[in-house]
Amino acid sequence: MSNLKNLIELTSKENKNENYIEVISKFMKSEVFFNVGKTEDGQTVLPYVKNKDNLKLALFYTEKENSKLNKPYAGMNGEKVFRMIARMNHLDGIVIENQDEYWVALQKETIVKALNIIDA
Repeated sequence: MSNLKNLIELTSKENKNENYIEVISKFMKSEVFFNVGKTEDGQTVLPYVKNKDNLKLALFYTEKENSKLNKPYAGMNGEKVFRMIARMNHLDGIVIENQDEYWVALQKETIVKALNIIDA
């Protein structure tokens, strides 16, 4: 429980929005879904979007019924997503979107800090 408390304290210092804290906590425990892309040579890639600051953010959805998911798509536990994104040098973070198009973006720095707290 202290790890979750530390995670909440971390996010409270970075963003006072209670919804932001709740999203990180729920995301770590939840399954999220993403489109599976393929390059021309058949390699699997994780699609991303660029924000106004030109950051590359991998796009995840909270429901597999989301109309923006295309086949093929896959699901993954949120903590595994954090660990995967932390290792990917070409991505700067993630965007999590629900069916109602409410979304939150997390930069890699926040993801790494959250993982460090969980692993402590």
